[in-house]
Amino acid sequence: AAWIHVDMFDGVGVPSPDALTMGPKVVSCVRPFCGDAKIDVHLITTDPIRYLPSLAAHGADHVTVQWESLGGDADERNRQFASFSAEAGRVGVRPGVCVAVGTRVEEIENILDKGSTTLVNVLAVDMGFGGQPFQNDILPKLAWLKNKGVEYVQVDGGINA
Repeated sequence: AAWIHVDMFDGVGVPSPDALTMGPKVVSCVRPFCGDAKIDVHLITTDPIRYLPSLAAHGADHVTVQWESLGGDADERNRQFASFSAEAGRVGVRPGVCVAVGTRVEEIENILDKGSTTLVNVLAVDMGFGGQPFQNDILPKLAWLKNKGVEYVQVDGGINA
């Protein structure tokens, strides 16, 4: 595998009582078995910046923040992502952003235009509940991201191939 995707939810940002998942130490346990594969940690947490130093120290290559967990309106999310991106660079990981099924992908256009990230993860299911079918209505988002020239596009959930 070229990439290993690790979900890290704090049980607050995801509307499921079962959403508490693994933390930074799991990354360091997995790292020796990954070879050259990149480890991308997907954060759906409150205060995602606080996890960056620990994730970097434990071997994450990329850390992807859930756009909606940043809170506020689009301007506030853009401000928070700029802080997240700056801190990610400071600790030595590459920042990414993830958008939920119901979020317009155009909301992240500003951070893409600024070059703040080269990685976008698009959720193909609703957050926090396993076993859901792939939602085809995300396909236009993928086309839009391709047209924007995004270097890395991930699709998360509902893929049975």
